[in-house]
Amino acid sequence: MKKILFASMFIFSCFAFAQEVKLKKDAVYVDNKECLKVVSNNSRNFVFTTLDKQRLFSFDYIITGENREGFAAGYVKVYFFETNEVLTFKNNRFTKKVFIQNLINDKVLDNCALNIDNIKGFIQRYNEHYEESIIRSN
Repeated sequence: MKKILFASMFIFSCFAFAQEVKLKKDAVYVDNKECLKVVSNNSRNFVFTTLDKQRLFSFDYIITGENREGFAAGYVKVYFFETNEVLTFKNNRFTKKVFIQNLINDKVLDNCALNIDNIKGFIQRYNEHYEESIIRSN
């Protein structure tokens, strides 16, 4: 009984403090409040900015070919403008929405601003060095 009570309290606390992220055509909303702007020239390259247009990070889908099912295969490259840090991972690991949710959960994105002190830890946690593995295999 105690385990069930503890588990239910833990799950409730996770949902109670989670922030809702929505992506619309040109903006990111956190808890129904506009937080970031999204600039894109096509369906593969996105730049996320503050509301006053200061560039924070880019999120680019890099296509490397097709998988066995005939779908585009590749990876995502995220570039943090202020720190010149790069993060790469397979394109099926995160959607843009999940990526932003992880930025919030890891306190990299806090009150709609980047906390540059937390970027290195975030990159260490999620970076798959995918780009380097492709370059080495060619």
